[in-house]
Amino acid sequence: ENLFTKRKVCLSCQFDIEYSATSCFKCISNDKTQFANVYDIDYAIVFSEIVERHIVDIAKYREKILSEKYDNINNDISFQKIYRSFLNTTFYQPFISTLIHLDGIPLDTSTKLTLWLLSCSILELPPHLRNQRKNMIILSMWVGTRQPIIKIWLRECIPSLNKLKSSGFSIRGGQKWFVYFLGLIGDCPAIKLALNHIGNNGYYSCWYCKIEGVHMCNKRQYHYEEVPTMRSINSYRSESKEAEVKGENINGHLGLSFFHEILDIPLPHSILMDYMHITLLRHTRSVVLQIYESIVPKKRSEIDYQLKFQQFPHTFNRKLKPIQSGHMKYVRFAYCSYD
Repeated sequence: ENLFTKRKVCLSCQFDIEYSATSCFKCISNDKTQFANVYDIDYAIVFSEIVERHIVDIAKYREKILSEKYDNINNDISFQKIYRSFLNTTFYQPFISTLIHLDGIPLDTSTKLTLWLLSCSILELPPHLRNQRKNMIILSMWVGTRQPIIKIWLRECIPSLNKLKSSGFSIRGGQKWFVYFLGLIGDCPAIKLALNHIGNNGYYSCWYCKIEGVHMCNKRQYHYEEVPTMRSINSYRSESKEAEVKGENINGHLGLSFFHEILDIPLPHSILMDYMHITLLRHTRSVVLQIYESIVPKKRSEIDYQLKFQQFPHTFNRKLKPIQSGHMKYVRFAYCSYD
């Protein structure tokens, strides 16, 4: 089944061109590196198929969400304060709510081709089903040699998702369901693009507060503040609009975000921190290196040797680099902590 619509974009003039074209009629460019391919999915079909497949699971998990409270066992996002406050605003109608994820991966080092995915997961599915690949919904894809220009990439995707939100989608039997988009998650480079915000090493780079930062020792440092000035819903929106009109940086905002239009929990409350990047790729690295440097050299060599030949399940097809190299990905190191 052909679920995707395809289009090609010229990055020089930012116009769509024929998908099979080898040059742009607008700017007369035939440089392939200046073209990007965009693939948007048929949202109504994909959402309806997943709901039909898991309608019983959704009903059971929703009942659990409503009847049980947050604790060490029920620590899923659906048991948190913001999600529960959202439930109080919904009408009595069949619906699902989703968490949007944005990320990019390199496809080819020689051509610098990259793939960027905008996907979402359904929060009313229990985690063991939610995180299965077949239940992760790809909303749109960008394939190109340059970082995506969000307003070009998603200029058809976001209006289509807004239309789906208002009209809903039908499942087998004619029952109509509605979809909500509650949050946005990704690593810092991805969130920067999605929010139209300054990067994580700039002034006023925090998504939640207005800590400015100072430039010291050739790096940006953000000193602890006992009472930080937080970004409110109103200030976030107004400063984004001001940055859009003036074309300049306003407290970290570079302009309006496309996601203002579809998120049902307003920014910045809908921005979620990515545990893997913030913890496993930041704090874990510092802790592991500190412990590693505190032990004797002979023991370090033994640890590096054991990591090199560590056995993993067949689904984990990468080797661990020694800690000594300094280039170890600490999200992989986490696998060693499980029996």
